[in-house]
Amino acid sequence: IEVDPQSKQKASTGIDFSVPNSSNIVLSINVLDEEKKVEKIEAVWKYLSGGNVGQDISDNGKMSLAKQEGGCILHVYNDYKGGRSNYCTEHFDGSTVKAGHKDNAQWTTLKCEAQNHYAEIERINLKGYGNPTIGIGYMIPNHAELTNYCITKNNGITEDECLSLFSLKLPSYVNDLKSALPEGSQLTQCQFDALVSIVYNRGITAFKKDELYKNYISKKKFNDPGIRDKIINDSSKLSGSDRRIAEANLYQNCTY
Repeated sequence: IEVDPQSKQKASTGIDFSVPNSSNIVLSINVLDEEKKVEKIEAVWKYLSGGNVGQDISDNGKMSLAKQEGGCILHVYNDYKGGRSNYCTEHFDGSTVKAGHKDNAQWTTLKCEAQNHYAEIERINLKGYGNPTIGIGYMIPNHAELTNYCITKNNGITEDECLSLFSLKLPSYVNDLKSALPEGSQLTQCQFDALVSIVYNRGITAFKKDELYKNYISKKKFNDPGIRDKIINDSSKLSGSDRRIAEANLYQNCTY
């Protein structure tokens, strides 16, 4: 059964949702605790994002995002080649930058395009120069930070460091999304979590250039049926991928 998340209504027993194309089916979340019924209905309503996009990404959203990023990868890898690759050995010879490699690279603007960073993502037929990445999908932005991970830290971080890095970097993506949402936006928690996952993967600039944002999110068409296609078939290198399908399922069906 497809449930319209924006159809939620407070009822005396809990919260009700209507089902599109049906006049007699209602999904109800009933609160059985009579003593604290009103208080708990309010808590459930808040969790379901009752008009407040000031919320943070949920714990389920964080776990889903980490899964899509491949979990904690504790060494620096080439994002085009995948988690088994080793960007440090591609780029450095001991503590020295290899000949032909940039020692001033800024991967958001100036990639190191040495040949052994080059790879092809075969399943989506994409060729290019990979970015140094570590932890839960964290792209290392500059050469000084790459040197820190590859040389100072001997190309390795602990599980705790991985999770700390994720906790440190994630809020900026959440805040970027909040700032991009039009005033008065009403998103369910699942919709919000799905969009955070997309922004974390693509960055807010690319997200705002895409049809998903320009034609739907920015116009508050949060429940338009066309959104699913725009999430899956975006203009990114992951268009049509399992990740985009999972994000669409999370956004539309609340499937974590």
